[in-house]
Amino acid sequence: MRKGYTKRQNCGKGARQERRNGQTGRGRQIQLVLDPEEVVAMMQDSLTDFATEMGLKVAHLLLQDEVNQRC
Repeated sequence: MRKGYTKRQNCGKGARQERRNGQTGRGRQIQLVLDPEEVVAMMQDSLTDFATEMGLKVAHLLLQDEVNQRC
């Protein structure tokens, strides 16, 4: 009785092409270095925007509550 072939790893041209095709579908990531001054400036801008948005929401809710109390 003959033995069957053992399962081999895919290592031919077709397997390499499949691996390449699989890698192009995935997102590639690049890590960039930022200057500390740029990071601080970005954080200050974000914090200012957040504080402005929260202030407007609080003012809106206070005015809405006052209108509801008067009605």
